[in-house]
Amino acid sequence: MFIWRVDRILEEFKRQMPEFYAQLMEIAETLDTPLYEKTIARIWPTVAKETIDYGIMEKAADVAVIPADIGWTDVGTWSSLFELLPLDKNGNAIIGPSITFDTKNTLYLVKNV
Repeated sequence: MFIWRVDRILEEFKRQMPEFYAQLMEIAETLDTPLYEKTIARIWPTVAKETIDYGIMEKAADVAVIPADIGWTDVGTWSSLFELLPLDKNGNAIIGPSITFDTKNTLYLVKNV
């Protein structure tokens, strides 16, 4: 989880992702105006797709890491989802209708068809 002051993250966008920064500033100029929605519709589809991790944080200046247990899990993998779900007596996490036979420690995601 990232926490920052707006002025600091904008400095990093300006330094590391100048094209994106310019796009943000163009959008910001139209906040609370009738042009806002048209500006978003025009600019947002052209924004380069980049994660904050790679685009900013890997080369950011003045970064601190503070360990904290805030009761939040990044559910970015099947195994992390499995860890969060309730398990049956065989250690299976089951979402949706299913019939299992001699199955243990398995994640089931069943979509109704």
